[in-house]
Amino acid sequence: MMQTVLKKWMIGFFPLLILLCAIQAHASIGQKKRVTLWGREISYHYIPINNERVRYDGTAYVATDKKGNRENRLVLNSAFFKKEAELIFGDFEKQPNPSIGLQVDLAEFIAALSDAEQRLGEGDGLSGDQKKKLLTHLKDLEHQLQYAAWYGIYKRSKDENDFARAFAEVRASTIEYHELSHLRDELEWAGLAGPDSPELKRDDAVFWNQTEVRAFLTELAYGSNPRDSIFQAVTGGIQEIERGKNMDFSIQKLNSVLKIAQKLSPMAMNGFDCLCCLTVEHARIIARQVYQDVRLALALAAQKPGA
Repeated sequence: MMQTVLKKWMIGFFPLLILLCAIQAHASIGQKKRVTLWGREISYHYIPINNERVRYDGTAYVATDKKGNRENRLVLNSAFFKKEAELIFGDFEKQPNPSIGLQVDLAEFIAALSDAEQRLGEGDGLSGDQKKKLLTHLKDLEHQLQYAAWYGIYKRSKDENDFARAFAEVRASTIEYHELSHLRDELEWAGLAGPDSPELKRDDAVFWNQTEVRAFLTELAYGSNPRDSIFQAVTGGIQEIERGKNMDFSIQKLNSVLKIAQKLSPMAMNGFDCLCCLTVEHARIIARQVYQDVRLALALAAQKPGA
Protein backbone atom coordinates (compact mmCIF):
# COMPACT_ATOMS: atom_id res chain seq x y z
CA MET A 1 0.00 0.00 0.00
CA MET A 2 2.81 2.35 0.79
CA GLN A 3 4.61 3.34 -2.38
CA THR A 4 7.66 5.59 -2.24
CA VAL A 5 10.10 7.14 -4.60
CA LEU A 6 12.63 4.69 -3.22
CA LYS A 7 10.91 1.95 -5.20
CA LYS A 8 12.48 3.08 -8.43
CA TRP A 9 11.36 0.08 -10.38
CA MET A 10 7.71 1.18 -9.97
CA ILE A 11 8.14 4.72 -11.22
CA GLY A 12 7.32 5.44 -14.86
CA PHE A 13 8.28 8.66 -16.59
CA PHE A 14 4.76 10.07 -16.92
CA PRO A 15 3.64 9.53 -13.28
CA LEU A 16 6.95 10.96 -12.11
CA LEU A 17 6.50 14.01 -14.32
CA ILE A 18 3.04 14.58 -12.81
CA LEU A 19 4.48 14.25 -9.31
CA LEU A 20 7.28 16.71 -9.97
CA CYS A 21 4.89 19.23 -11.49
CA ALA A 22 2.60 18.93 -8.47
CA ILE A 23 5.53 19.43 -6.11
CA GLN A 24 6.79 22.43 -8.05
CA ALA A 25 3.33 24.02 -7.90
CA HIS A 26 3.22 23.68 -4.13
CA ALA A 27 6.90 24.16 -3.28
CA SER A 28 6.35 27.77 -2.28
CA ILE A 29 4.02 26.75 0.55
CA GLY A 30 6.19 23.96 1.88
CA GLN A 31 6.37 24.07 5.67
CA LYS A 32 9.77 23.76 7.32
CA LYS A 33 9.72 21.08 10.01
CA ARG A 34 12.18 19.37 12.31
CA VAL A 35 11.92 15.99 14.02
CA THR A 36 14.17 13.59 15.91
CA LEU A 37 13.94 10.03 14.63
CA TRP A 38 15.85 7.17 16.20
CA GLY A 39 18.25 9.65 17.78
CA ARG A 40 18.90 11.68 14.63
CA GLU A 41 17.49 15.15 14.04
CA ILE A 42 16.06 15.72 10.56
CA SER A 43 15.05 19.05 9.07
CA TYR A 44 12.80 18.96 6.03
CA HIS A 45 10.26 20.81 3.90
CA TYR A 46 6.78 19.33 4.25
CA ILE A 47 4.78 19.68 1.00
CA PRO A 48 1.09 18.63 0.98
CA ILE A 49 -0.58 17.92 -2.36
CA ASN A 50 -4.03 16.71 -3.42
CA ASN A 51 -3.64 15.08 -6.81
CA GLU A 52 -5.53 11.95 -7.88
CA ARG A 53 -3.18 11.46 -10.83
CA VAL A 54 -0.25 10.85 -8.50
CA ARG A 55 -0.17 7.18 -7.51
CA TYR A 56 1.60 7.64 -4.19
CA ASP A 57 0.47 8.47 -0.68
CA GLY A 58 3.86 9.94 0.15
CA THR A 59 7.49 10.26 -0.85
CA ALA A 60 10.67 11.82 0.52
CA TYR A 61 13.86 12.83 -1.24
CA VAL A 62 16.86 15.16 -1.15
CA ALA A 63 16.66 18.08 -3.62
CA THR A 64 18.97 20.89 -4.66
CA ASP A 65 17.56 24.42 -4.64
CA LYS A 66 18.38 27.21 -7.10
CA LYS A 67 21.35 28.27 -5.00
CA GLY A 68 22.83 24.79 -5.03
CA ASN A 69 21.90 24.02 -1.43
CA ARG A 70 20.66 20.50 -0.63
CA GLU A 71 17.35 20.27 1.21
CA ASN A 72 15.19 17.42 2.40
CA ARG A 73 11.63 17.31 1.10
CA LEU A 74 8.64 15.21 2.08
CA VAL A 75 5.41 15.09 0.05
CA LEU A 76 2.05 13.74 1.23
CA ASN A 77 -0.87 13.26 -1.16
CA SER A 78 -4.24 13.65 0.60
CA ALA A 79 -6.15 12.33 -2.43
CA PHE A 80 -4.72 8.89 -1.71
CA PHE A 81 -6.04 8.91 1.87
CA LYS A 82 -9.51 10.02 0.80
CA LYS A 83 -9.90 7.08 -1.57
CA GLU A 84 -9.02 4.52 1.07
CA ALA A 85 -11.22 6.20 3.67
CA GLU A 86 -14.18 5.87 1.31
CA LEU A 87 -13.51 2.15 0.87
CA ILE A 88 -13.22 1.45 4.59
CA PHE A 89 -16.29 3.54 5.41
CA GLY A 90 -18.21 1.60 2.77
CA ASP A 91 -17.16 -1.71 4.32
CA PHE A 92 -18.39 -0.61 7.74
CA GLU A 93 -21.69 0.58 6.29
CA LYS A 94 -22.26 -2.83 4.72
CA GLN A 95 -21.27 -4.71 7.86
CA PRO A 96 -21.63 -2.37 10.85
CA ASN A 97 -20.88 -5.03 13.47
CA PRO A 98 -17.48 -6.72 13.69
CA SER A 99 -17.57 -10.44 12.94
CA ILE A 100 -15.78 -13.14 14.90
CA GLY A 101 -12.60 -14.16 13.12
CA LEU A 102 -11.24 -17.61 12.41
CA GLN A 103 -9.60 -19.60 15.16
CA VAL A 104 -5.92 -19.75 14.25
CA ASP A 105 -3.04 -21.89 15.45
CA LEU A 106 -0.58 -19.04 15.77
CA ALA A 107 2.53 -21.24 15.87
CA GLU A 108 1.44 -22.90 12.64
CA PHE A 109 0.65 -19.55 11.06
CA ILE A 110 4.07 -18.12 12.00
CA ALA A 111 5.75 -21.20 10.51
CA ALA A 112 3.79 -20.71 7.27
CA LEU A 113 4.74 -17.02 7.18
CA SER A 114 8.41 -17.85 7.74
CA ASP A 115 8.31 -20.36 4.89
CA ALA A 116 6.59 -17.82 2.63
CA GLU A 117 9.17 -15.15 3.54
CA GLN A 118 12.00 -17.49 2.59
CA ARG A 119 10.36 -18.55 -0.68
CA LEU A 120 9.63 -14.96 -1.69
CA GLY A 121 13.20 -13.98 -0.87
CA GLU A 122 14.52 -16.77 -3.07
CA GLY A 123 12.08 -16.00 -5.87
CA ASP A 124 10.10 -19.21 -5.42
CA GLY A 125 6.32 -19.40 -5.39
CA LEU A 126 4.09 -21.28 -2.99
CA SER A 127 2.24 -24.47 -3.84
CA GLY A 128 -1.50 -24.22 -4.51
CA ASP A 129 -2.50 -25.61 -1.11
CA GLN A 130 0.02 -23.48 0.78
CA LYS A 131 -1.09 -20.35 -1.05
CA LYS A 132 -4.80 -21.01 -0.52
CA LYS A 133 -4.47 -21.67 3.22
CA LEU A 134 -2.19 -18.70 3.87
CA LEU A 135 -4.40 -16.33 1.88
CA THR A 136 -7.47 -17.48 3.84
CA HIS A 137 -5.80 -16.57 7.12
CA LEU A 138 -4.28 -13.33 5.83
CA LYS A 139 -7.60 -12.10 4.45
CA ASP A 140 -9.31 -12.91 7.74
CA LEU A 141 -6.56 -11.05 9.63
CA GLU A 142 -6.91 -8.11 7.23
CA HIS A 143 -10.65 -7.96 7.97
CA GLN A 144 -10.10 -8.11 11.73
CA LEU A 145 -7.37 -5.47 11.69
CA GLN A 146 -9.48 -3.07 9.64
CA TYR A 147 -12.07 -3.16 12.40
CA ALA A 148 -9.44 -3.01 15.14
CA ALA A 149 -7.77 0.03 13.57
CA TRP A 150 -10.74 2.08 12.35
CA TYR A 151 -14.08 0.88 13.69
CA GLY A 152 -13.91 3.06 16.80
CA ILE A 153 -13.34 6.18 14.70
CA TYR A 154 -16.16 5.10 12.38
CA LYS A 155 -18.58 4.82 15.31
CA ARG A 156 -17.63 8.29 16.54
CA SER A 157 -17.91 9.94 13.12
CA LYS A 158 -20.97 11.98 12.15
CA ASP A 159 -20.83 10.96 8.49
CA GLU A 160 -18.47 9.80 5.74
CA ASN A 161 -16.77 13.19 5.42
CA ASP A 162 -16.12 13.30 9.15
CA PHE A 163 -14.63 9.80 9.03
CA ALA A 164 -12.49 10.71 6.01
CA ARG A 165 -11.06 13.73 7.82
CA ALA A 166 -10.18 11.70 10.91
CA PHE A 167 -8.75 8.89 8.79
CA ALA A 168 -6.59 11.25 6.74
CA GLU A 169 -5.20 12.96 9.83
CA VAL A 170 -4.04 9.70 11.40
CA ARG A 171 -2.88 8.00 8.21
CA ALA A 172 -0.99 11.09 7.01
CA SER A 173 0.94 11.19 10.28
CA THR A 174 1.81 7.50 9.91
CA ILE A 175 3.00 7.90 6.33
CA GLU A 176 5.02 10.96 7.28
CA TYR A 177 7.00 8.88 9.77
CA HIS A 178 7.37 6.13 7.17
CA GLU A 179 8.84 8.53 4.61
CA LEU A 180 11.01 10.24 7.21
CA SER A 181 12.53 6.86 8.01
CA HIS A 182 13.46 6.42 4.34
CA LEU A 183 14.93 9.91 4.36
CA ARG A 184 16.92 9.14 7.50
CA ASP A 185 18.38 6.04 5.87
CA GLU A 186 19.35 7.98 2.76
CA LEU A 187 21.10 10.59 4.91
CA GLU A 188 22.85 7.90 6.93
CA TRP A 189 23.98 6.21 3.75
CA ALA A 190 25.31 9.52 2.44
CA GLY A 191 27.40 9.71 5.61
CA LEU A 192 28.77 6.20 5.11
CA ALA A 193 29.64 6.78 1.46
CA GLY A 194 31.11 10.25 1.94
CA PRO A 195 34.51 11.63 0.96
CA ASP A 196 36.23 9.48 3.59
CA SER A 197 34.96 6.25 1.98
CA PRO A 198 34.88 6.86 -1.79
CA GLU A 199 35.41 3.18 -2.52
CA LEU A 200 32.06 2.13 -1.04
CA LYS A 201 29.14 1.31 -3.27
CA ARG A 202 25.61 0.36 -2.29
CA ASP A 203 24.02 -3.06 -2.60
CA ASP A 204 20.62 -1.74 -3.62
CA ALA A 205 18.80 -5.04 -3.05
CA VAL A 206 19.89 -5.11 0.59
CA PHE A 207 19.31 -1.40 1.08
CA TRP A 208 15.76 -1.30 -0.33
CA ASN A 209 14.80 -4.35 1.70
CA GLN A 210 16.12 -3.01 4.98
CA THR A 211 14.97 0.60 4.55
CA GLU A 212 11.41 -0.60 3.90
CA VAL A 213 11.39 -2.81 7.01
CA ARG A 214 12.88 0.02 9.08
CA ALA A 215 10.20 2.42 7.81
CA PHE A 216 7.51 0.00 8.99
CA LEU A 217 9.14 -0.27 12.41
CA THR A 218 9.32 3.52 12.57
CA GLU A 219 5.56 3.67 12.06
CA LEU A 220 5.10 1.33 15.02
CA ALA A 221 7.55 3.24 17.18
CA TYR A 222 6.25 6.76 16.49
CA GLY A 223 2.76 6.46 15.00
CA SER A 224 -0.54 6.68 16.87
CA ASN A 225 -2.33 3.72 15.22
CA PRO A 226 -0.04 0.68 15.08
CA ARG A 227 -2.94 -1.61 14.19
CA ASP A 228 -3.36 0.33 10.96
CA SER A 229 0.34 -0.09 10.15
CA ILE A 230 -0.03 -3.85 10.55
CA PHE A 231 -3.29 -3.75 8.59
CA GLN A 232 -1.39 -2.19 5.69
CA ALA A 233 1.37 -4.78 5.99
CA VAL A 234 -1.19 -7.59 5.83
CA THR A 235 -2.81 -6.07 2.74
CA GLY A 236 0.61 -5.88 1.13
CA GLY A 237 1.34 -9.45 2.21
CA ILE A 238 -1.80 -10.68 0.45
CA GLN A 239 -0.61 -9.03 -2.76
CA GLU A 240 2.83 -10.62 -2.40
CA ILE A 241 1.39 -14.12 -1.91
CA GLU A 242 -1.02 -13.69 -4.82
CA ARG A 243 1.72 -12.44 -7.16
CA GLY A 244 4.44 -14.73 -5.85
CA LYS A 245 7.03 -11.99 -5.35
CA ASN A 246 8.23 -9.36 -2.89
CA MET A 247 6.72 -5.92 -3.43
CA ASP A 248 7.49 -4.01 -0.25
CA PHE A 249 8.56 -6.94 1.97
CA SER A 250 5.18 -7.03 3.73
CA ILE A 251 5.41 -10.71 4.70
CA GLN A 252 8.81 -10.03 6.24
CA LYS A 253 7.40 -7.03 8.14
CA LEU A 254 4.47 -9.01 9.50
CA ASN A 255 6.62 -11.97 10.46
CA SER A 256 9.15 -9.74 12.23
CA VAL A 257 6.60 -8.37 14.70
CA LEU A 258 4.24 -11.33 15.10
CA LYS A 259 6.66 -13.51 17.04
CA ILE A 260 7.23 -10.81 19.66
CA ALA A 261 3.57 -9.74 19.76
CA GLN A 262 2.62 -13.31 20.60
CA LYS A 263 4.84 -13.22 23.69
CA LEU A 264 3.25 -9.95 24.86
CA SER A 265 -0.26 -11.46 24.69
CA PRO A 266 0.20 -15.11 25.69
CA MET A 267 -3.40 -15.52 26.92
CA ALA A 268 -5.13 -14.25 23.76
CA MET A 269 -8.32 -16.16 22.99
CA ASN A 270 -7.83 -15.91 19.24
CA GLY A 271 -4.36 -16.26 17.74
CA PHE A 272 -4.68 -12.93 15.95
CA ASP A 273 -5.69 -11.03 19.08
CA CYS A 274 -2.02 -10.30 19.77
CA LEU A 275 -2.12 -8.02 16.72
CA CYS A 276 -5.73 -6.84 16.74
CA CYS A 277 -5.49 -5.78 20.39
CA LEU A 278 -1.98 -4.38 20.09
CA THR A 279 -1.50 -1.24 22.19
CA VAL A 280 0.68 1.73 21.28
CA GLU A 281 2.96 0.86 24.20
CA HIS A 282 3.42 -2.75 23.07
CA ALA A 283 3.94 -1.63 19.47
CA ARG A 284 6.80 0.60 20.56
CA ILE A 285 8.37 -2.21 22.57
CA ILE A 286 8.24 -4.47 19.52
CA ALA A 287 9.57 -1.80 17.17
CA ARG A 288 12.53 -0.96 19.39
CA GLN A 289 13.43 -4.62 19.80
CA VAL A 290 13.24 -5.49 16.09
CA TYR A 291 14.92 -2.24 15.04
CA GLN A 292 18.01 -3.25 16.98
CA ASP A 293 18.28 -6.31 14.75
CA VAL A 294 18.33 -4.23 11.58
CA ARG A 295 20.27 -1.21 12.83
CA LEU A 296 23.42 -2.38 11.01
CA ALA A 297 21.55 -2.99 7.77
CA LEU A 298 23.09 0.02 6.09
CA ALA A 299 26.55 -1.29 6.86
CA LEU A 300 25.56 -4.54 5.14
CA ALA A 301 24.43 -2.54 2.12
CA ALA A 302 27.84 -0.88 1.89
CA GLN A 303 30.25 -2.99 -0.11
CA LYS A 304 33.66 -2.36 -1.56
CA PRO A 305 33.99 -3.15 -5.28
CA GLY A 306 34.74 -6.82 -5.73
CA ALA A 307 33.62 -7.72 -2.18
